[in-house]
Amino acid sequence: MAIVLKDYSKTKHTGIKVHKSDNSKFLLECTINKKRFRRLFTAHLALGIKDRLKTAYEEREAFIATLQSQSNSGANLKATVDDYFEIHKKSRKWSKEVKKGYENYYKKHIQPLIGSKKVVDIQPYHISRVMDNLVHYANRTRKMALEILKPLFKRAISDKLIQFTPVTDEHNVKRNQKAEKRLVPDAVNKYKAVHKAIMTVYKDNPHHRALFLFGFSGRRKTETISIRWEDIDFENKTYIIVGANSKTDADMTFTLSDDLIDALSEFRDVQGKVFNISWISDAVKKIRIASGVEQFTFHYMRNLCVSALSTQGVEAITLSGLLGHTSTATVKQYLDLQREEASAKALDVSKKILG
Repeated sequence: MAIVLKDYSKTKHTGIKVHKSDNSKFLLECTINKKRFRRLFTAHLALGIKDRLKTAYEEREAFIATLQSQSNSGANLKATVDDYFEIHKKSRKWSKEVKKGYENYYKKHIQPLIGSKKVVDIQPYHISRVMDNLVHYANRTRKMALEILKPLFKRAISDKLIQFTPVTDEHNVKRNQKAEKRLVPDAVNKYKAVHKAIMTVYKDNPHHRALFLFGFSGRRKTETISIRWEDIDFENKTYIIVGANSKTDADMTFTLSDDLIDALSEFRDVQGKVFNISWISDAVKKIRIASGVEQFTFHYMRNLCVSALSTQGVEAITLSGLLGHTSTATVKQYLDLQREEASAKALDVSKKILG
């Protein structure tokens, strides 16, 4: 937005002008290394006239300090959020799958709003705009914005490009774990219905059948689509979720179900990614319709799995191992969760439920 100088008049403070028709708006000016800088500042309307001018003065002092720091550091004042996202990507040891996921997320949810803006111009309200656009998404999806932006601005601070991050505590996503982890009512019948839908809808599509059967076994979507043929041991009926693709940062071994072995055997390969798919909303919808379970999503199968198996007497420690959880309470009891053994026990119970 262009600054119209004639709309502002001088105040008693050098470098601070107030808007002629709105005394909450100020024009801040200063000269650093013979170069003039200007920026607009709006004081809080709840403040009196004197306090508004006082906060404008404090804002100008902070503005000058930031500019001097930037000048001394030789930081690139024109660097955009896009530029720093590229720097951030190069500094992270992401797997190809995780990197692609973050890139797609950034392009969809962050870049259109602030990607082309200079890092030095980003204010908390810009971040609020990003988070507001994500309000209808799941908490996990919303948190990804912060996972990208927090380290990005932290890097900008270390480069002395900015002094303070625009990502504040107000932007944090508050989880309702009780709601997220709630048990599914009528779980056994829904468990059967979802399994039947997977096996029926994708009877002639082993790729999609295997994809959903991994989810049915308790795997997250990101874990599933990261699996490679090298991670699967058909002889011992096990597979590995590599630490780089999991929340635990440690390799985890699980047992393969007979249904999964059958599906994978139909398009079995030696190396490379097992699943060449990232957008599964249409496939999810087909399972939802066929099963009659309106709440069905890929992640929903984790809650469904726990709910159904727990009603059949499967212990919490086994379910924790099945899902790949690492909790403080569990670690106190066991040095290492026996996920392979846990998933094998859970599969035995699952067979009994499914008949």
